[in-house]
Amino acid sequence: MKYYFLAYKKMFDFKGKSSKKEFWNFFIIDMLIFIMIGFFEGLTSHKLLADNLLFIYIGISIIPFFALGFRRLIDAGYNKYLFFIPLANLLFASMESKK
Repeated sequence: MKYYFLAYKKMFDFKGKSSKKEFWNFFIIDMLIFIMIGFFEGLTSHKLLADNLLFIYIGISIIPFFALGFRRLIDAGYNKYLFFIPLANLLFASMESKK
């Protein structure tokens, strides 16, 4: 959990470096939260509440996700703007750190 909150602490740092462990811990916890919100959406009859909750969470988590992804690609030795390419961003984020 510490890596999840660390991403929010460094949410405006787009130039540092992040480890694979830091990136993947945030990514997995973030996906689990998305799944829980989706499960909640399926259980509730208040679709407006569930949809708004999902959009609010996306709005809150998108900046730390991109900042962490940029830092991870810098650490891996790639151009940070490659993080904008869907699915390729996860491939580049899984590469070993540049020495």
